[in-house]
Amino acid sequence: MKKNVLFVIDSLTCGGAEKSLVSLLPLLNRDKYDLYLWIRSRGGVFESLLPSDVIIVEPPEYSFKEKLLKIIAQIGFSICIRWNHLTRKKVHGAELLWQCMGKTIKVPDGHWDAVVAYQQGIPTYLVASHFDGSKKLAWVNVDISSAGYNSKFNTKFYSKYNNIIAVSDSLKCMLDEAMSQFREKYDVVYDIINPEITKQLSAYKERNIKQMSEAFVIVTTARMAVQKRYDLAVESAEILKARGLQFRWYFIGDGPQRQSIESMIKSKDLSENIVLLGFQQNPYQYMDQADIYVQTSEHEGFCMTIREAKILGLPIVSTDFPAIHNQLVNGKNGLIVPINAKSIADAIYLLATDSEMRNRMVAEVAKENYNTYLESVARVESLLDE
Repeated sequence: MKKNVLFVIDSLTCGGAEKSLVSLLPLLNRDKYDLYLWIRSRGGVFESLLPSDVIIVEPPEYSFKEKLLKIIAQIGFSICIRWNHLTRKKVHGAELLWQCMGKTIKVPDGHWDAVVAYQQGIPTYLVASHFDGSKKLAWVNVDISSAGYNSKFNTKFYSKYNNIIAVSDSLKCMLDEAMSQFREKYDVVYDIINPEITKQLSAYKERNIKQMSEAFVIVTTARMAVQKRYDLAVESAEILKARGLQFRWYFIGDGPQRQSIESMIKSKDLSENIVLLGFQQNPYQYMDQADIYVQTSEHEGFCMTIREAKILGLPIVSTDFPAIHNQLVNGKNGLIVPINAKSIADAIYLLATDSEMRNRMVAEVAKENYNTYLESVARVESLLDE
């Protein structure tokens, strides 16, 4: 008899967890599972990538009284945000939202054999608080401590789960430290990336970004959020320009930091060197044309874009966040540098001026096995079946 499995996620906008989920769903065994998906905020760009047989669960209906209570809670949430800003009290947005509105958020009717919260934050809190009688799995896609989550607050929710899944070994170690009482529940399932799809999409070139034959082409793909540290990329570009390097750096992604990054680029007179492509549903066509890939993040749970850059055979420069050591060996298949602009610029300049080092790294990434995603899918199924 097939199992009904419900996945819960905030949205399917651009992001690592979202991309991982739409990559995982087509690979799960349809002879074993009927798959359901509750997307709390509809309209994300990745919804078009969902398999047609995944059943989208309709949002719950609210009575007039429930709607009124929700509006009141939203007003309270807005007041709390402003108060915390004024008093400089640091509370993660998801935790504050739950504290103010958790009791007013309903879940869809239905029974599922297993329910998977595919994100930390609100999906995790909802699955923990509801869906009694179902097996519960929680995915953790970010370093929750660095992302500002409070371990004590989250403990009461993770205690309700059968399994807690980290997307990298280093992230599992961080969870061990933050919430050691759940050590027996932790498991590792790397984010799902199908290399064949990545390569196929990279072949569709809508635009040639190698317009300047003498320019060294750099690509960075990330949401324009604080943790991705695009500001360091701009500062690094300023250093590279001062050194006389001919380059063009393409930023792929959108987000809350875009306006400030645009202002930085203009103020530093880097408009000829940095090109903002915005969100791209197919970033691989641009990555495939790059000379190197650069990641400037402050922290990551796994960093899918690093894996994708390796699949496409790119030399890589990355800042030194813990999870990067799951994917790169410094000096072998990439360069890992301290999280500051000068170190990033030094590494880029080194690769730009040393073609032998670039070729050696390309050869190294070509040797690696990128079919480990099949092991991840098998592990997900075993967890659902246990």
